Amino acid sequence: MDQLPIIYQQWLTAIKERNDTSAYGELYQHCWKDLYQHAARRVLDSQDVEDILQELFVQFWEKRHTIDIQMNLPAYLKGMLKYKIIDFFNSNRVKEKLLDQK
Repeated sequence: MDQLPIIYQQWLTAIKERNDTSAYGELYQHCWKDLYQHAARRVLDSQDVEDILQELFVQFWEKRHTIDIQMNLPAYLKGMLKYKIIDFFNSNRVKEKLLDQK
């Protein structure tokens, strides 16, 4: 049987209930590479990808008290990433429009 959902639940419980930065670090180390690869297929600049992921993990930590420990963690993080990437492209379009008007 796959142990990952159990590990995810343990990490989420520790993060939510005990503000456990060690569990948060383990979650980060485990998920970062996959999320990076996923984002890099859409955002070409590696620095932009790193910035997006940093924002994602900061936001996850800030919302830790409201997370559902039963959730599908990889799906949740990829959903967050999807919206971070959309926000990134929307903000870049606005910047381009402002620069074109000058």
